Amino acid sequence: MFTLLVKRDKRVDNYARLAQVIDGIGDRIVNVGGGGGGNWSGAQKQENVDAVVGVLEATFRDRKAGEDAALDSWVTQFENILTQSFTEYSLYDFKQGFYTLGKPPEFDESAFDKVLETLTAMANHGSGIRGYVIVGVADKERHAARVHEVHGVDSVEFRGFYVTGVGHEATLRGESLDAYVRWITDKINSSGMNSSLRTMVTSEMRLVRYHDKAVLILPVKAQSEPFPYGDRWLRRSGSSTVEVQPASIGELFSRFP
Repeated sequence: MFTLLVKRDKRVDNYARLAQVIDGIGDRIVNVGGGGGGNWSGAQKQENVDAVVGVLEATFRDRKAGEDAALDSWVTQFENILTQSFTEYSLYDFKQGFYTLGKPPEFDESAFDKVLETLTAMANHGSGIRGYVIVGVADKERHAARVHEVHGVDSVEFRGFYVTGVGHEATLRGESLDAYVRWITDKINSSGMNSSLRTMVTSEMRLVRYHDKAVLILPVKAQSEPFPYGDRWLRRSGSSTVEVQPASIGELFSRFP
């Protein structure tokens, strides 16, 4: 990977194919020589590296002129977030968008508030914990199909997730994606979310290009103490956000030693 990504300055062209090729590659082509063990000669190591590079290279492409290397990092991180959500679902949440899927679509203030509540609850999970709300991803095929029906937008499937993006919401508003993000930022800053948390979320919020889609990533990182949302304390329970009852507030603070 280092040889292809750094030395040869290539980019992954087909992630799904790359995953298939990597699976079991050691059993297929890596030669340890001498019956095994850890005492490989320098020549043997280089021979194995060359063999692996030769097999993987077909799933890579040359970097395009002017292409930003940081974009590849965000694409990889986005796919990692989708993958990790299967095992750490309390810290990940996915929304197809902020607009309803009725006709005509309308901005859903309640859904927007729930996103901010979810981010607050994630920040209350325990000191140093990171959480993410991803907007522009449907976690059910029928929701992606409804986005297509209402907005005419096709989705990109990745491991059971359907990436629809938020570009059609910017179009609904008659504005650019940059203007759409500024609008979302302003709405977060005028919300009932704790001011420190608002600053964190809006400063780290990213619009990531995935294939031909634009996905909004809202990250949050727990600090040294929990945050209230207005006059309520919230926490994650599985994939749900619930209010902490007065008798359990002590337990919430105990997560932040």
